[in-house]
Amino acid sequence: MLRAVAFSLVVGSAVAQQMQLATNYSGSALCVLINTDNSRVVNFTDPVFAQQQQLLYVNQVGNVIVKVDNFTSGVGNASYVRNSVQMLSKNPITPGSLVIMDAIHMPFGCAVWPAFWMNGGPNWPLHGEVDIVENVNLATTNAYSLHTEDGCMASTEVNITGNLVNTDCFNATKFDEGCKVVDTDLSYGSGFATNGGGAFAFLWNDDGMKIWFFTRSAVPSDLSSANPNPAGWGTPTAFYPSSTCDTTKFFGPQTMILEIDVCGNFAVDDWAQTCSAVAAQCTDVVPNPATFDDAYFEIKYITVFSK
Repeated sequence: MLRAVAFSLVVGSAVAQQMQLATNYSGSALCVLINTDNSRVVNFTDPVFAQQQQLLYVNQVGNVIVKVDNFTSGVGNASYVRNSVQMLSKNPITPGSLVIMDAIHMPFGCAVWPAFWMNGGPNWPLHGEVDIVENVNLATTNAYSLHTEDGCMASTEVNITGNLVNTDCFNATKFDEGCKVVDTDLSYGSGFATNGGGAFAFLWNDDGMKIWFFTRSAVPSDLSSANPNPAGWGTPTAFYPSSTCDTTKFFGPQTMILEIDVCGNFAVDDWAQTCSAVAAQCTDVVPNPATFDDAYFEIKYITVFSK
């Protein structure tokens, strides 16, 4: 099911805290790795179609656009399936990795479920899941979470800027909420775009897993450099220390995934929170292309550093 779309890799030798730039996805280098899935009310398209239909392209300023079809009408068809994009990395994310994504715009809107996340393989939750960017509908803040087998816990004893709302990472607790941290900044939705976007950074090392979110005005000057230094970025938004979750035990090599789902269980379950005034249920809005005018990523770059 994994297909590739002209995804070139830019590899360098810059060192940052004993880490090397392994992959730089920017401009046309990000326009690649599409996974096709014809199910539910979303169709993750094949690479040729995605680029022909301008669901995946590089804009005039060199940023990558990844989007849901917002031009094809399905009005009158209650079973309409809307085209979108899912992208998977070729190279795994492993301990000793730093992942950075800088985005100008992220998808939002009723029925829209964007995610920038990582998965340890088909036998989920074996080998874990990491959610770096995820929320649905008209939410205004991002949520970070880990999903694992039983035994991995978030700590209440570490300093974070986010709000820890669940400590148990085991997928069977709280309807698979995971050990979840809700951001306190406008890290999602229309506010994210209005503020000029921002940047997310994920660090996996011996200390555990840390995630930072920076609003546009607070993005560290070294974030886009060949030598980013997490030690200078201050308190993380989310931190899952190895003392309460052995990430070498609960997580295997991770596939990096960027996608925009349509409806899906998360958007459906949270429908009443922000979208009940728009329609009775999620699938009601799928045929209307205007629903998805804001359902796109505009990404400056994604970089991966590793030891």
